[in-house]
Amino acid sequence: VGRGYDYRMDIFLIRHGETEIGDDHLYPNNASLTELGQRQADAACKALRDAGITHIFTSNLQRAKESATRAVEFTGLSPVALEGLDEVRIGDLREAPIEAIKRRLYNGVPVADFTEFDGESTPEFEERIIYSFTRDIVEMLDENTRPALFVHGGTISVLLDYAEGKRFEPLMLREVPNSSITVANVTDKKLVISSQPSADHLADIGVTHMARPDRNPD
Repeated sequence: VGRGYDYRMDIFLIRHGETEIGDDHLYPNNASLTELGQRQADAACKALRDAGITHIFTSNLQRAKESATRAVEFTGLSPVALEGLDEVRIGDLREAPIEAIKRRLYNGVPVADFTEFDGESTPEFEERIIYSFTRDIVEMLDENTRPALFVHGGTISVLLDYAEGKRFEPLMLREVPNSSITVANVTDKKLVISSQPSADHLADIGVTHMARPDRNPD
C-alpha cells in the first residue's frame, strides 16, 4: 500500500444503511436512508462502540454520512468526507429512458462500468478508490490508529479485491449487505482482511443486500 509501512492499522469498513430508491430504480442525488436503513446504521455503530475508533471517514454521499451519525455521537469525532471513496460514478444514466435504465441494471449481474453513459470505467473506479484509500487514509494516519470508513458496496468490493492481490472484478458478485462490517488491517506494508463483510449485528433488525437482477440497485 503506497510507501512502506511497518506498523499495524486496524480498519473498519461499514457499508451504508438501506437507502431510498427513486421511481427510476436509482438512488436520487443526496438520497437519504430509509427507516430500516437508519436502524441498520445505528446497529452497526453500536457494534463498533467498544472498537476504539480513532477516526471516522465517509464518502461524500449523503447515505454514507447519515450512516456515520451514531458513531459520531459516541466517539465525539468529526467525520472527514472523502469524495475519492464515493460509489462508482454512473454518468448520465439518470437521464436515460427508463427502459434503458432497467436493462442496464437488471440484465444479469450488475457491472461496475458506466462508460456508455459517460460515467466511470471499471479501471477508473478501482484506481480512484485505491488512490484515495492510500493517500487520504493510510499515508495520513499514525501508528496504531483505528479508522472507521462508512462507504459503499462497490468501494468495499474494490478494497477486498485489492487485499486479495487481484484486479477489481467489475461483476458485482460479492455479498456486502447494507450496514455490514468488514474488518481489515494494514500490516507489513499490506492490506489484509481480518473478517469478511458480516451482518451478524443485524439479526434482530433485517438485512438488505447488494444489487442483483431481482433487487434494487446499489
